[in-house]
Amino acid sequence: MKTRTLGAAVLISSIVVLACFIRIQSTANIPTGQLTAPDAYFYYWQAHLVAEQGHLPARDMHRWLPLGRDLGQKRFRANPQSLRLRSRLRPQSSRVSIS
Repeated sequence: MKTRTLGAAVLISSIVVLACFIRIQSTANIPTGQLTAPDAYFYYWQAHLVAEQGHLPARDMHRWLPLGRDLGQKRFRANPQSLRLRSRLRPQSSRVSIS
């Protein structure tokens, strides 16, 4: 039983090491300053839209083709610090809104 467990651990470890080796081979080809995740491009695009128009469009036609994604249904995901700040600011001013 112990040999079987050791064999499974060695097999899984070798698969993980091989996968990491395959994955990092092309990192030298990434240009300096290039964003490496699709989310970074998406958030950059959204920030650009908000900076230009002051708001996001009601429907994002770049995702969930052909119908697009309804951004009105998207919930605001805040970190705990901003939620605490919101709860502290709310009694003083009802006009302050983070979401």
